[in-house]
Amino acid sequence: MSNNRYKVVTKRTVYETTIVEAPLATEARELVLPEEKETDDLSFYSVENLSVSDKETDVHTEHCCLSCGCKYSNKDCTVMIEQRKQSYPHSDNCYW
Repeated sequence: MSNNRYKVVTKRTVYETTIVEAPLATEARELVLPEEKETDDLSFYSVENLSVSDKETDVHTEHCCLSCGCKYSNKDCTVMIEQRKQSYPHSDNCYW
């Protein structure tokens, strides 16, 4: 599996952005902020695949979030399998 470019955003007192290369979003997140390193003052915020197109949309691009998951719990979600970009940025009250 080839690497994609990801923008990973973490939050301390300000948001910090890191660009990394990894095959999947979960691995990109782990490169920047391993879960055991999350604390009350440093946390994961979002991840975005910079290698996929944002021109094509479907129900998943409009409602699902790469950081939070598929709203419909679909294993073939085009956002979660990174075929397409989500249309809206991650937020603290994602898609529900």
